[in-house]
Amino acid sequence: MKTSLSTAEKTPPRHEKQPSWKGRVLRLLPKNDFGDWLFALVLFRYWQRRWPKGAGGTITDAFFRLKTSAEITRPPRIYVTDKEFLKEYVRAKLGDRFNVATLACLRSLEEAKRFAFPARCVIKPTHLSGAVIFRRQGEPIDFELLEDWFRANFYEFARERNYRTLVPKIIVEPYVFEFETPINYRFYCRDGDPRFIQVTVDTAEERSRSFYDSSWNAQPIFLRNRKSAILPKPTNLDAMLHVARTLSKDFSLIRVDLYSDGTDVKVGELTSCPHNARFRFDPPEGELTASRLLFGQD
Repeated sequence: MKTSLSTAEKTPPRHEKQPSWKGRVLRLLPKNDFGDWLFALVLFRYWQRRWPKGAGGTITDAFFRLKTSAEITRPPRIYVTDKEFLKEYVRAKLGDRFNVATLACLRSLEEAKRFAFPARCVIKPTHLSGAVIFRRQGEPIDFELLEDWFRANFYEFARERNYRTLVPKIIVEPYVFEFETPINYRFYCRDGDPRFIQVTVDTAEERSRSFYDSSWNAQPIFLRNRKSAILPKPTNLDAMLHVARTLSKDFSLIRVDLYSDGTDVKVGELTSCPHNARFRFDPPEGELTASRLLFGQD
């Protein structure tokens, strides 16, 4: 699958960024529960330089256990992983005003070729992670890339089993709040309780991340990219917490991804395995802080 950029800005799926040795070796593992567990175990060892803990442990251990358990294949998780069906879930829980509008949901390459894409729109597969085209000024559509998307199964690359049975589709949306690079608020939730927030800001030059507890106190947590800028508390933080709380009630652990302009709130995704359940904290102490926030003292 392609990673090059044309006149329309594209970001590749996460699986394109994984080490080449994984594609050559790990993909040979059988596609069953044991093969998926071994795949995840080897990746965990490679990224964390340790073995996962069977109980307790840190946020990284908890999401590893989720990824390798039967919980990941529960129908509600599979349902909300599909970006089309997620909107139905949001509509049922909160109402349609929290959804980004859908301009089209294309179910085949032929349908995509017939569709008149707006000059300004966001194009993304409903069944993959991290893949998107930002069409800004009527740039040509890369139908070879769309064909790659229709052929791809994210489970094949990441062994996140909630993706395994998803039907390939491509969804077309308007820009959220007409922002070029909207702020992404990612709420890590446990049993319906938002425990901490990762804020990601993407610009043409760089990506910055910062972390806060649910009261918006900045936290000393950094992922691989240490670039961080403390942001002011959003005026509608309580509204975002309400959305995250409502959408996460049916799940033991999940990340609720939201966009906001300070007034309105839109749902981006519900993410069962953030960072493919292989966080890289820098410095490592950030993992302990994130774990304390997620699990508290209970």
